[in-house]
Amino acid sequence: METIAFFLDKVQEWYKPYNLGSKLSIPTALLAIAVLRLLFYSSNPKHNADIKNIPIVGKEYGTWEQRSRAFASRGKEFLNEGYRKYKGGVFQVATTEGKSKEMVPILIILFMSAHGRFINELRNQPDEIVSFNARAEERMLPQYSLISQKNLLGVHSVKGDLTPNLARLLPHVVDEIESAVAEDIGDCKEWTSLEIYGQVARVVSKAGFRMFVGPDLCRNETWIKLSIGYTATTFAGAEAIRKWHPWLRPIVYRWVPQLQAVRKMKANALALLTPIINARKAANYQADEEKPEDMLQWMYDKCSDAEKNDYPYHLDLQLVLGLATIHSTTMLTTNVLYDLVSRPEYIEPLREEIQEILAQNGGIFTKHALEHLKKMDSFMRESQRWNPMNFSGFVRKILVPFTLSDGTYIPAGTNFEVPVYAMSRDPQICPGPNPDIFDGYRFYNARNQSKDEANGHQLVTVTSYTMWFGYGHHACPGRFFASYKMKLMLANILLNYDVKFPDGEVERYKNMEFETNNFPDPSKVLMFKRRRG
Repeated sequence: METIAFFLDKVQEWYKPYNLGSKLSIPTALLAIAVLRLLFYSSNPKHNADIKNIPIVGKEYGTWEQRSRAFASRGKEFLNEGYRKYKGGVFQVATTEGKSKEMVPILIILFMSAHGRFINELRNQPDEIVSFNARAEERMLPQYSLISQKNLLGVHSVKGDLTPNLARLLPHVVDEIESAVAEDIGDCKEWTSLEIYGQVARVVSKAGFRMFVGPDLCRNETWIKLSIGYTATTFAGAEAIRKWHPWLRPIVYRWVPQLQAVRKMKANALALLTPIINARKAANYQADEEKPEDMLQWMYDKCSDAEKNDYPYHLDLQLVLGLATIHSTTMLTTNVLYDLVSRPEYIEPLREEIQEILAQNGGIFTKHALEHLKKMDSFMRESQRWNPMNFSGFVRKILVPFTLSDGTYIPAGTNFEVPVYAMSRDPQICPGPNPDIFDGYRFYNARNQSKDEANGHQLVTVTSYTMWFGYGHHACPGRFFASYKMKLMLANILLNYDVKFPDGEVERYKNMEFETNNFPDPSKVLMFKRRRG
């Protein structure tokens, strides 16, 4: 848990415009006594009898609590062991969420190790049986963390408006990233030390919100800080309220400092967004070609009259877009930079590829040009294979009892995930030789060797074996936009800067692992120097 706390604290340290505080109020302290008393008189958790025949990984560590503590620090090892022992089957682990007492249903996490077999059986079930949203709500507790649950309009707009128009609107993103990299990486006439995670987050925020709300607000410094800090503060708030007994959460959440900060941040963000919406309403556009081309406008046009006047609703749509994109894209980009600097032999070949593709496209970054940065795409995918944001994927909750084709019974209330990191190290799945060796050209070579399967080896490809961006109808709809942003950012950095580790650092920075989470260390620095000529 300390790993997540450090990561969230670091991000909030950069971007919190408010004092979150650290002390509990008297009412909260009294409630703490109450919850301790409740827990003291509760018995130890018991395994659900319905899954007693499903093998347990980590049983040697002892009780449920002991196993969950071990899983917290050795999650990757547990999943690798489970995949190795029960490949093609199902296994279970104890997690820190499973420390509930008898008065609360015990959380069971199952990991499906089949090569697409069980995964596709579950993927094809309706949300009323196998639910992505139920699991997400269980993790984020939106009724307390104030994350909007009404975000289907955003998903549909990404799929139906943003992605189909990316080729035409890409020049706006190119412009924003070039400007943001120059500003946030800086001139760097001499070698300059930067905590790169924070700088990348700023570039990602500006580029994303250029297409979400337009050019004025995306460059507003207060909006940038709010958009980045909101995600970290919301996650911190969810972590904080989850520690409380479910019976007490409806009362305690009012005094959780992080959730108090979320409410303040939303109020300030609404004050920034309201004039933008008012100006667009006053413009009374007569034709589509007059309207701004961004998601704020696209979603506004799809709203009912009542929704058009619900400004907090429009704010929630924007904040959820930021929550879903900013830190996930920043983590992937930061990991790529850490991997690239630790393997400098790739820098010049990638730089040459960028220059060659630009020359073929009139010196302009187009959608076609970005899609032909195949070596860069390969390096990014290999970096993601080695350092994914999560060691598991395809996260779902079983709402109705379900029986797999091999007869395995999964009771309602069970959560399950897929050990995608372990799968990516499987020689039968990973293309090319030596899956335990980092090969930045692994997927580039695979695309060249099999033209029929070339599309299957791209960064954005989603299959039952590669679920870094999800799988099924809940696969990330913004992954294409995210990949373009990352490629543009890396291209701008490689063309304009030399980059290296600080003196004395020679090995890649270690990531911060907790259970299935795997974050790049946001406190680490890289050295930048602007290239001349």
